[in-house]
Amino acid sequence: MYRDGVCQVSDNFYSMTVQFFDTNYSIAEFDEQNNIFSKYCDVINLFDNTIKFQLTFENQNRSKDKLIKTVQIPQQDDDFNAIRQEYSKMLTDKLLKGANGQSARKFLTFGIESASYKAARAKLMSIKNDVIKGFKAFGVEAELLDGPARLEALYYALNPYGNQNFVFDWDSMLKAGMDTKDFICPKSMKFNKQDFEIGNAYGSVFGMNILAGELPDEILRDFLEMQNLFCVNIHAEPLDQIDALKFVKKKLTNVNQMKVDEQKKASQAGI
Repeated sequence: MYRDGVCQVSDNFYSMTVQFFDTNYSIAEFDEQNNIFSKYCDVINLFDNTIKFQLTFENQNRSKDKLIKTVQIPQQDDDFNAIRQEYSKMLTDKLLKGANGQSARKFLTFGIESASYKAARAKLMSIKNDVIKGFKAFGVEAELLDGPARLEALYYALNPYGNQNFVFDWDSMLKAGMDTKDFICPKSMKFNKQDFEIGNAYGSVFGMNILAGELPDEILRDFLEMQNLFCVNIHAEPLDQIDALKFVKKKLTNVNQMKVDEQKKASQAGI
């Protein structure tokens, strides 16, 4: 992990993560929901077939003190501090009534292949600017996670029930001859037939290949409202436009063939 948030995943693959926040989708009018979804599609369509990306929605156990700090509104030199204080208290009360210090965090991670860190950084920064601009187009705040912030997110994911807060100092790490991985790795990992052990926690992973004709727009919210540490990853590998058209045509041909076969069976059965 580099200080600016670029992560070298393998010899020639580099990635970057943007955290994004909520929008008032569920209480919006139908036309506004369509507009939000359309703008969201614009963000997703920023990624061509050279960029792999992943959406992560994760409930994490985090320090309550740190969580409270994130919702506090700083005071200013004017006559509205009483209102800020009241609103901060309301946000804090709502936060503490939640899932015992759990917080749902939303990330968009994207990566490219590159011959060097310097070349990768230039392209990733350009993509990051477009992504943040795309989110802001439908009223969603988004920010780049720098190296320490990204390591912190990984730490809470890999140490779900750890009793210690994330402590990290870049200069001390270099002096001690340590690597960023040393600060986020769990105490132990063990993989069983149907589950895995990570530190003092147990977990399971389920994969889904979404082939449904339609999906309700509440499905992701329903997952994340479960009062558990839960993580949903949506992996996407964009296709080149010509390949995508060929893929769709092939699927349509298969569907039409299935229809013809069923008609033949019905005809032979006298229907």
